Amino acid sequence: MRGRVVVIDDEKNVGFVVKTILEKEGLEVVHYLDSEQAIASLPDEDCDVVVTDLYMPGPGGMEVLEACRKNLPRTPVILMTAFGTVESAVQALKAGAFDFVMKPFERTDLTRAVEQALKSAQESRREPELTDQSTLPTGVRPERAAIQSDEESFVLRGSSKSIAALRSESLKIAATDQPMEIIGDSGTGTEALARFIHDKSVRSTQPFIRVNFGILTEDQAEKELFGSIVPVARPGRLELADQGTIVLQNLVALHPRLQLKLAQALTDRSFPRPGTGDIIQIQFRIILLADRRLQDYANEGRIDRMLALVLSPFSVSTPKLADRIEDIEGLVAAFQARFVAKYGKSDKAWDREAMDALKRSDWPGNLTQLEKTVERAILVSDNDTIGLADLPEEIARLSQLRGDARLMEFGDPRLGFKEWVRIKTQEFERELITRALAETQGNVTKAAETLQLSRKGLQLKMRELGIKRAIDE
Repeated sequence: MRGRVVVIDDEKNVGFVVKTILEKEGLEVVHYLDSEQAIASLPDEDCDVVVTDLYMPGPGGMEVLEACRKNLPRTPVILMTAFGTVESAVQALKAGAFDFVMKPFERTDLTRAVEQALKSAQESRREPELTDQSTLPTGVRPERAAIQSDEESFVLRGSSKSIAALRSESLKIAATDQPMEIIGDSGTGTEALARFIHDKSVRSTQPFIRVNFGILTEDQAEKELFGSIVPVARPGRLELADQGTIVLQNLVALHPRLQLKLAQALTDRSFPRPGTGDIIQIQFRIILLADRRLQDYANEGRIDRMLALVLSPFSVSTPKLADRIEDIEGLVAAFQARFVAKYGKSDKAWDREAMDALKRSDWPGNLTQLEKTVERAILVSDNDTIGLADLPEEIARLSQLRGDARLMEFGDPRLGFKEWVRIKTQEFERELITRALAETQGNVTKAAETLQLSRKGLQLKMRELGIKRAIDE
């Protein structure tokens, strides 16, 4: 994990322990003993996550949460307390807390909560809500388009047909209470879309709970879903999500035993609380986040068929950035408005060559990669206009190649023979691997056999070429 975390706890020893645990995970940590001082400093803190005690002298955790929602609205807040109850946890989650950790906590409880918060922050932290009409004509300085009060999610910004269709479909589904799945590659905004759908539903004032099974062991996943009594009584996510929305990510990674247990709980709309046997009633909306459809996994035997039948979700897909090139200019304007304000820079125009380079890129990292590219350009440009020289080398080079069809066909002498051969070889390798994966329905093992490679060798080559791993990882 990498990022900056603000920890607020009036107990020096507790703060030290939290700070030590998170620093060992590679995080930069700032600890405040005084919550009033922390609240005053928050607007100037460039942090990714806030971890705060719930009960403290002076302003408590709920006041910290309120201050964060006002000054750092896209920064996740995790609350800690030794006196936690289901009621206080739900109250905090309804108020906008990202997560809730009970003292004494296990190290993994804290690090897992912070890791999930960091991942969420990568997609949605401090993203301005701009109008669809926010575009950036080449050679014209981008304007800070009027901010809409949560009118729509960042992932839905744009005028392309794919985004218009996604927006329309998402609003229709939000009006229902049926399970749904959001299919999309990393960086396309699947979690942001889940939040948008929750906010547009009748459950918008209720908890919005996330669980990522991709980072949990079997034991951790069971406690996360159903709760535990060791070392302290801790409600599970199913209980906390009651009346709200629960987002399940990487459901395919959930152990088969727990898939059956989850299916039974969803069928009965209840489950026994661990250690007590008390029956917990549940009623919530389920949203699945994945890179492939639930039914595809069920057909391969990786998702229990009973669970797939219980869920039977509606399905929408977030498009890759490369498939919505016409939205690039508006997205650049939105990102630039944020970074101009963040770094105190002046607005800059983009020359035609630089903007064309953005439109010619493959964008394997989708919205996240574009965001970082714009941020870099704002920081490195010394002129009033952003040009090709202000872009990452790989984007500028690819643009030069694709901008000249003749050179693409016969080779670009400016690159040199070895570099040209390397590029064309990678293109050929990518085509072969993509074709093999398509023919085997994404099965890495079978694709490796087809290509006469070892499974490990194919995985390494896929990583090198930026091809997303498919099924049997």
